[in-house]
Amino acid sequence: METVTENHYGCSGCSARRVDAFNPNDHPTLATVPVGSNPFDVAVNSLTHKAYVSNFGNSGGCGFSGGGSVTVILNQRDHSFTVKATITLGGTANALGIDLNPATNRVYVANCRQIQGTVGTVVSGAVTVINGTSDTIITTIIPCPPCIDLNDIAVDPVTNTIYAIGNAQGSINGVFTNYIEIFAIDGSTNMVAHNFIIAGACLTNGGGFANIADNPATNTVWLDGTQPCGGSSYLWALNGSTGTVKAAIQVPSTCSFPCDQLRGIGVNSISNIIYVADGNDFVWVYSGSTYGLVNTLVLTTATCCPEDVTIDPATNRIYVSEDLLNEVTVIAGA
Repeated sequence: METVTENHYGCSGCSARRVDAFNPNDHPTLATVPVGSNPFDVAVNSLTHKAYVSNFGNSGGCGFSGGGSVTVILNQRDHSFTVKATITLGGTANALGIDLNPATNRVYVANCRQIQGTVGTVVSGAVTVINGTSDTIITTIIPCPPCIDLNDIAVDPVTNTIYAIGNAQGSINGVFTNYIEIFAIDGSTNMVAHNFIIAGACLTNGGGFANIADNPATNTVWLDGTQPCGGSSYLWALNGSTGTVKAAIQVPSTCSFPCDQLRGIGVNSISNIIYVADGNDFVWVYSGSTYGLVNTLVLTTATCCPEDVTIDPATNRIYVSEDLLNEVTVIAGA
């Protein structure tokens, strides 16, 4: 069994604790459920006991290859897991990030597809809205035709706001630049309420795929990227209502590109602690109140790479998926 040691948020004189990584030998597999082509992301509704898996679809360029879909997995009363539905996005769409609002039972899928622009067919980002009761598509939102690829989704169930994020290039104040753009969608109207821009910055994680999370308790949206593009890694905290940058935190680099890419963000909404994984088996721990670095966790001594981070606030456990090790590392929060 893999083990790591962490200090209690870096405080002096604190005793170390063991943190165990689990694998199929430690925790038996309950089920293996077939999904669509190239599964990309997953979201779980604990109220309906459904999991939604976004399947990128056919291999190839985003918005060109098509085949994007969502697999709906139901955890039944007898504790079996079955595919309840497969929702096809249609056309040239490829599915990327997925998240949901358990309060409204709506599922949101970031995707890319071809649409008719002013000068012909172009590839645009889109957000597909799914009814979690009937598991059918309600509508597809094109935030700004033609638009950037929308790589990830974060939902704030308190404000019923959906944040879709992607990379873009264009003119800002007459200067052509790269930038990160976040669209805040009103879940009541399925319309874009605001769009936020971080000029001169790019998303990280393998060619621009996004890492975004939000803390409903503080109305803060967290995202990572580089500034300038391909430069230093940053963690940004934005006001979820106005898009105002609360903090721009330069994350220490442990190695050169590409292993220094930030690969996942997890937020504990109760403790307001932020966990950011990079490609060199480090998890950087930040305070959401002071924006200061409070701890650094080293996951393993093996090769890379963490892929995502999620938090269970009720148990204060941090789960980090590690791609090449085929493991999930479980970290005990303070």
